Amino acid sequence: MKNWIKSYWSNCLSITAIICSVVAICVSLPSAPDLGMDYIGVIIGILSLLVTMLIGWQIWNVIAIDKKINNEVEQTSNSLAKSIDATKKEMIDYIQKTNEKSQAEIMASLLFLQGDTFLSKGQYESALLRYLDIISDIIEKPYIENYSDAIDACILKAREAMNSVNHKELNRILTVEKKGSYLKALLKIEGHKAIDIIIFLRGL
Repeated sequence: MKNWIKSYWSNCLSITAIICSVVAICVSLPSAPDLGMDYIGVIIGILSLLVTMLIGWQIWNVIAIDKKINNEVEQTSNSLAKSIDATKKEMIDYIQKTNEKSQAEIMASLLFLQGDTFLSKGQYESALLRYLDIISDIIEKPYIENYSDAIDACILKAREAMNSVNHKELNRILTVEKKGSYLKALLKIEGHKAIDIIIFLRGL
């Protein structure tokens, strides 16, 4: 913008200088019919040419400025659209993660309550599997807040059920795939907190 203003005033001053020079020539060399040449006509022609050039220059400047403004508006619109799309994507991702977290927490709570119910009824095999399901889900999708505390609680409950299980019944309801999934999850727990449960499952 500053360069355009500088160029504009430079052109105006140049044109003013030319007009002053023409006026000076007009004053020093007045029109004389004897010379066969009309200086006034030449001066008017030059002035008309300069005025035409000045008008053309102004028109060109207006067109150039309009084009530049349109480009700036288009760039701003594109940038704003990209920013809105990025924000929209972030919001959708956040909502999806929040929903998944809520669902995981609800499912873990339901499984824990179900495990406690089985434990209170003496169905130790089913109770043990429920607590191991919770540990496996938390390890795979750690969305639950304070998931370390939740894992510790499940390990304590699993030990309680494990001490009273019927091995034959447990082998009947525990599939090889589930057993492998439980062992994989338990091995990821830090501090070997579940080492006794791992040994128990491997001994089945």
